[in-house]
Amino acid sequence: MDDEVQSALVLDEGSLGATGVPERSVPLGQGKVLLPLTEEIWDCIGAGLADNPDDAGELGYFMSVVLRCAGCEELRGNVVFIEAQPGRESSIVTTDAVVSASSVWEEGQADGLMEAADRPINAALRAVGVERGRWPDECAAIGLVIPFSM
Repeated sequence: MDDEVQSALVLDEGSLGATGVPERSVPLGQGKVLLPLTEEIWDCIGAGLADNPDDAGELGYFMSVVLRCAGCEELRGNVVFIEAQPGRESSIVTTDAVVSASSVWEEGQADGLMEAADRPINAALRAVGVERGRWPDECAAIGLVIPFSM
């Protein structure tokens, strides 16, 4: 894996209702889908945040812009925003567009030795109902491999 930051949304298959899951989504286990955030989507996110710089640092506003730019503004239910690069990962959990949790882990921090199963992406997946079962962590349980294909 190179140093490129990868980001995506993990959402429930049925959460988009009649609009359906976008074509670029990747099916995962336990009824989840991965929606990679492309460079085009990030350009839209950057423009959306620049339109309202006073609110750009607020997680709820950030997530509303992310969902709109990803074509998921009608989304209901659980959404996990994930971001990963070597030595760092973060997550934001929303339910019905309300932020319920966020977390960042960086190698070298005081908690840098945190077990992979307790890092932000696995914790966020657990918060939205992913069950680890016999797998080493929640990512493995749904077949989420990082880096993921974009």
